[in-house]
Amino acid sequence: MSLVSELEKLEQLHQSGSLSQHEFAIAKRKLLNEDSHEQQVADSQLAKIHNDIEELDRSWLIEREKYMSSGFFGKQRTPSKSNSLIDIIWIIVLGSYFIIGETFRDLDVYSSTLIGLPFIMCLVIAIKDYKKATNYELAEAVYQKKRKELLARKANR
Repeated sequence: MSLVSELEKLEQLHQSGSLSQHEFAIAKRKLLNEDSHEQQVADSQLAKIHNDIEELDRSWLIEREKYMSSGFFGKQRTPSKSNSLIDIIWIIVLGSYFIIGETFRDLDVYSSTLIGLPFIMCLVIAIKDYKKATNYELAEAVYQKKRKELLARKANR
């Protein structure tokens, strides 16, 4: 194959998305024989770091989904410790109000228990959301740390 046809093939691969901009530049230089061996090694190490960053980002997007919470109308949202705490406080206040009010109104323990059950269930859900928010924050911190390390390695190349 001629040099021109090889360059055209590389350009087509780049335009189709099979080669990233960085990979295209490396292949083109290699084809034109402008690279020294050291430059090729440095370029391949840089490409590996770049691919590691992309892989880390993809895996975080997948992992992040397991922490998501459903809001109103099924809309997905990232869990928040502050929102969970507000929910817990409101559930405790409203639950106490209704249970105490019902107990003093007719002194029927059975009906106050029936009124209290939904509040207890909501409280359990809010506590689970708080735990999920805590786990999300920890996982995101690990992701950010790894990404920062990879970007630092990329900058040092």
